[in-house]
Amino acid sequence: MASVNANPNDYSRQARCHICLLGPGLCVCQELDSIELPYRFIIIRHRSEIGCQSNTGGIASRLVAGTVLLDHGCREGPFDPAPLHKPNTDYCLLYPGPDATELTPDFVQRSSSLVFVVLDGSWPKARRMTQRISALHGIAKVALPGRPQGASLRKPHGPQRFFTLEAMARVIDTLGPADQAEVLRNAMSKVMSRRLHERGKIPRRDVV
Repeated sequence: MASVNANPNDYSRQARCHICLLGPGLCVCQELDSIELPYRFIIIRHRSEIGCQSNTGGIASRLVAGTVLLDHGCREGPFDPAPLHKPNTDYCLLYPGPDATELTPDFVQRSSSLVFVVLDGSWPKARRMTQRISALHGIAKVALPGRPQGASLRKPHGPQRFFTLEAMARVIDTLGPADQAEVLRNAMSKVMSRRLHERGKIPRRDVV
């Protein structure tokens, strides 16, 4: 196990878990439980996020049962929009803006088949995905309540701009069951703690 003064670049040369993106001996996937919700998520991940160590889309899809993870912009093949065209399904795009409706608890009462689409990437790339993915055109946009105070793997660029795992936790906070959001936050704490250790910021004894 690396010491607190380890060179973080050493980890980039080693095999990482393809889900949580943590290095050898630090993977959290087997320590976490998945949760089931009365609504579902589709995560659309920009290709630049695949393997990015600050990305949370992979671990988010592992935590919430029924979540679909789609990659956009990959050279291996064209984007498959089929999961965005299911019949008798109400889709909401989590994306802030003047044309977005703020998420409220009554959303879950409006539909028995509610799916939230989460764009996984930097904000400029998320914006481009909304423009380039025709299946997103016409989907109602929903904005989350304001950002709570807390740590993040990335610097926020606005009060309604969240990284993927945080955004999904905020949806659960709003729609319930509220205690299930703690599963995601617990995972986030573990990932952040171990990432800081990888970067030589904290010693192994302080890793969650």
